[in-house]
Amino acid sequence: MTETILVVDDDEALRTVIVEVLRNKDYCVLEASDGERGLEALMDNPGRIDLVIVDWELPKLRGLEVGKLAQLCDNGLKVLLISGHEPDPRGLAFLAKPFAIDKLLATVARLLAEPAKVNA
Repeated sequence: MTETILVVDDDEALRTVIVEVLRNKDYCVLEASDGERGLEALMDNPGRIDLVIVDWELPKLRGLEVGKLAQLCDNGLKVLLISGHEPDPRGLAFLAKPFAIDKLLATVARLLAEPAKVNA
């Protein structure tokens, strides 16, 4: 079974690169350009998305909010927060921009291999 990843980033060039790299590794990839569209994609695909890669700085809804809401919508959903700043990811996996593609792929593989942490 192919894992599905949602990429939420307002930087179209970076989002396009991430999407293409993940698709070349045979992941099913959905994308959104802002936080509200990212949440819509989650609600339109309940239980189908395995990982959300979300930018910290997003228009309409910040990445941290998207990540936390994503986990509430789908208990145990994995979230990778990416940012050019050093935010406090508050329990979310974090990858600093700029990052090497191999580091992104290794982080994605590690997160997908981890068992889901389901909140009681």
